[in-house]
Parts: sequence; C-alpha cells; structure tokens
Amino acid sequence: VLAERTDAGMTRGKAEAMLVLAMLFWGATFVIVKETIAAVPVYWLLVLRFSLGAVAVWIPLMLFGRGAARLTRDAVRAGVVLGLPLFLIFALQTLGLLTTTASKSAFITSTSVLWVPVLTVLVLGRRMDRGAVFAGGVGFVGLFLLLMDHGLASFHPERLVVGDFQTLVCALAVAAHLLLTKYYCARHDTWVLTAVQLTVVAVLSLGCSFASGETRSFDYSSGIYGAILFLGLVTTAMNMWILTHMQRYTTPQRTAVIFLVEPLFAAAAAWMVLGEVLGWVQWCGALLILGGMLVLECRPARPATPAE
Repeated sequence: VLAERTDAGMTRGKAEAMLVLAMLFWGATFVIVKETIAAVPVYWLLVLRFSLGAVAVWIPLMLFGRGAARLTRDAVRAGVVLGLPLFLIFALQTLGLLTTTASKSAFITSTSVLWVPVLTVLVLGRRMDRGAVFAGGVGFVGLFLLLMDHGLASFHPERLVVGDFQTLVCALAVAAHLLLTKYYCARHDTWVLTAVQLTVVAVLSLGCSFASGETRSFDYSSGIYGAILFLGLVTTAMNMWILTHMQRYTTPQRTAVIFLVEPLFAAAAAWMVLGEVLGWVQWCGALLILGGMLVLECRPARPATPAE
C-alpha cells in the first residue's frame, strides 16, 4: 500500500518521489559535466566535486554519527576497495563526455545493469538464468544500435568514438562496483564506506591531475562554481544518501523502474540545453537497453542453490 507508513513517518510514495528526484539530478549531471569540462580540466573537476562530497559526508558522520567508533580498520579497507572502481567510473565517464554526447553517455552507462550477471558468471562462476540471458541479449542489441551514429560505418576504426569506448568501460566498472557494494555494505557501516570512497576518488583524481599536467585553478565564473557545488553536494553527497536510505521503503522492482528514467532525463536535458538529437535507430537502441534492464530487474528471483 502506497500510504503505508514506516516508524520514521516515511511513506513509499515519498521515498519513491525522492528516488525520482535523485534520478532527475543524475540525468542533469551528464549535461552539466559536459558543459563544465569545457572550462575545467577533467581530473581537477573530479577533485573539486569529490572533495566537496567527501566533506559533506564526513562532517555529519563525525559530529553526529559517532564516526570515530564506526571507523574501523576493516571498514576503511573496504571503502578503499570500493573507491578504486568508483574512481574509474567517474574518470572514464567524464573523459568520455569530451568526445561523446551526453545522451549516449547516459544510455551506455545504464548498460551496467546488464553487465552485472555477466561479471557474476565470469568472477563468481554462477550460472546465468534464461531471463538474464534474454534481457542481456535485448540490451546488448540495443547498445549496438545506439552506437550507430553513422550506420555500420560507425564501427570503422576511423569512425569509432573514443568517448563511447571509455563510457562502455565505465559501465563495466559500475557493474563491478555494484557487486562489491552488495558484498561490503552487508558487513560495514554504509556512511563510513561512502565517506572513504569519496575521499579515495578525490585523492586519486588529484594524483592524476598532477600526472597529466592539468592547469589547476580556482579562478572560475560564478556559473562554474554553481555547477561544481551542485555536482559535489547534490549529485554526489545527497544522491548517495537518498539511494542508501530510500530504497528500504520500496521494492527492488519498483526501484528498478525508477532507475529507468535517469537516461531519459539525461536525453531530455541534452536536447533542451545542448540541442542533442538521437536518430531513430539510436532511439530504438536506447529503448531496447531500457527494456533489457526492466526485464532483468523485474524477473522472478531464481532460488539459491546450496552451491551458491
């Protein structure tokens, strides 16, 4: 029942509204990042974004959440492990936006859901059920169509878009991060894991900024600073909190449906702000990706076997 209340006074409807809001913010992020990296170097932008996000999580954790007691060595180690693929996710996605469109970046990133069963088979040796195989097949056909900016010629070496490949690797990193998060979140404090992860991304980004010889500056316009504040505080710190806490008030199936709107929000924002337009073949591919995600997330759960 949508009106069913929790002890905290939260209803399923309110929780799902907040999840939709988070997807709206993340959809807008693709456009904001693409516009911002025209003025701010990629890794330096990540430093500013994740430093803000880390501070926004560390302060309430240490002041109000008894952070010192929850900051165990094992939790920090787990946060570092999670921070490595998280850095790859945002570094590759941001680098990819230098050469690919915001719309394509959003839909390619969303294929991470389809990569999770593949990694489960390759890494954990588990069998993939028929529903997952079908969903993956539909989604990967959609990915093939999405990349066809210029028909089959899009796959010629001279026509390949570097940003598309970078974003595809980013999607694989997202899938790995999802599997690792599922493992570690059941064993360690979520807020500590979040704070450590964001710190790791900020530190690694700073190292890459120095290594790549980027020009680091604080001399930006108020519009750029507004974008950085939005990315750091809203789409990094706040969205992480929303996803951590609000999913407990709804079902995984309804959450999966909500997640489908993120790339649609991104495509809409890219059309309105950047004038990006996907061709009909690409839209068919995008819809197949979303269809594969929906089938994968909403299929009946396969009973666990003793071997698992």
